[in-house]
Amino acid sequence: EECELLGEGAFYAWGTGKDRIEGPSVKLAMAMARCWGNCTLELLPVQDFRDAWIFTAAFLDLETGFTLSRQFRQSKAWTVYGKFDEARKEDIRFQIGQSKAVRNVILNALPSWLIDRAIDACKGGVREDMQRRIEKGGIESQQDAALDKLDGLGIDESRVLRVYGRATKRALTLEDLVLLAGAIKALVSGAELPDTLFPLETKAPATGPEKFAAALGKVAPLPADPAAAEPLVPTAETRDIFGS
Repeated sequence: EECELLGEGAFYAWGTGKDRIEGPSVKLAMAMARCWGNCTLELLPVQDFRDAWIFTAAFLDLETGFTLSRQFRQSKAWTVYGKFDEARKEDIRFQIGQSKAVRNVILNALPSWLIDRAIDACKGGVREDMQRRIEKGGIESQQDAALDKLDGLGIDESRVLRVYGRATKRALTLEDLVLLAGAIKALVSGAELPDTLFPLETKAPATGPEKFAAALGKVAPLPADPAAAEPLVPTAETRDIFGS
């Protein structure tokens, strides 16, 4: 019942097919620990380094005696969106790290099958709500609304379609819209970054024959009279490929 009430605030997901990744939010992790009952969570002293904080969270099942500790590294360079001063952004980064440390230890301590069932229950509630909206205004209205919200967060349509493997926004399915609802919630709360859920497309570096051909293209052709040729000066790139 609590999962159904949490809805899109309980999970995040990105990708499609076998590459799709799903996970519960800290809100869902806390709800699961609360409903599991007879357990306790403790945060040990924080290790403060120049570039990061190391959080150590401990989970203790008081009924069985099972205990688990997990560490989580939170970068001090984590991007925080919004018009906050630097001190406030540092506070937000610290709180994000603390929440993720708690979430991670709970998810590693509780049974995986229970976590999967909890996520399914959360998605079921979002799916029912989304179906009602579609019946009222059509799926196009929900497709437009989701992409407009993401555009407002700095994520353009092409990034969304590439991650979800769709040719156009009209190809987004009901299941896609359910996952997008969770992604939007995670982005708005600051739990995840845009480049994590919707990574920018990067061109893979040339390797093998492609790299060889590219290097050859940078070598000037020999003149008709070899004696008049300029001495070849190896570059870092050609040296790496040809060995000298």
